[in-house]
Amino acid sequence: MKRIKIFAVLTIVLILTACSGEKKKNEQSLDQAISKIEVMDFHSTHRCMTCNAIEKNTKYTLSTYFSKELEENNEKNKDLDFTKRANFKKNGASPFSIALKVKDYNIEKIPFEKVKYHQEWMDENSSIYSAKNSKKHIKEPSIFVIYPEIESDTFQTLADLINIPDEYAFAREFYKHPNGAQKVSKIIITSSNLNLNTETIKAVNGIENLTVKSGKEHVMEVHFDNDIQKKSFDLRPELPLIIYL
Repeated sequence: MKRIKIFAVLTIVLILTACSGEKKKNEQSLDQAISKIEVMDFHSTHRCMTCNAIEKNTKYTLSTYFSKELEENNEKNKDLDFTKRANFKKNGASPFSIALKVKDYNIEKIPFEKVKYHQEWMDENSSIYSAKNSKKHIKEPSIFVIYPEIESDTFQTLADLINIPDEYAFAREFYKHPNGAQKVSKIIITSSNLNLNTETIKAVNGIENLTVKSGKEHVMEVHFDNDIQKKSFDLRPELPLIIYL
């Protein structure tokens, strides 16, 4: 399973479809076919305080003010798990998602039972495939495979940033952190009461430098540079995350 690369972790993808009501008097109603909002949170494994704050506040806004729309989208996509995942603090669902990209992309290479997810902004023949277990077993991290057109480049080391086109050279600075971290060397995701024998978890645990295990609480441990600095930062309880440098 080493052919599958980690694209992003701690990714929580929330899709909502907003239904518009009638406008004020003497104004035309919005076209229901276009009055939709989709919220998708994709990011690299290097995350700053602003990035985390945006995600946290977006999730709060959606669950607080758009709970109805989340429910409606959940009905539309019965094989997925938007509402349950959004309520992880109440139902014990894993708060983590793992986005994968497959080398030499082929749907048949996806090594677990999958559910097709398609939205209007995607090309007609393109879809994201989510692990069916993401709804059946909410203790597991939500896992999905992206298609090549929306993949991000993979930067194994800071030296690889030279591959970013010069017109986007400013983006190279986003990957440089003042704490000196350069490369994610290992990721461990712990979920409570997790069944390690499902097809999905076995497939994910075949990925190099990624481990999903069962434990007392949901937490992610991200290791940089094989812990060369011998430092650690525990961000709980605000975030279920421990960082090792």
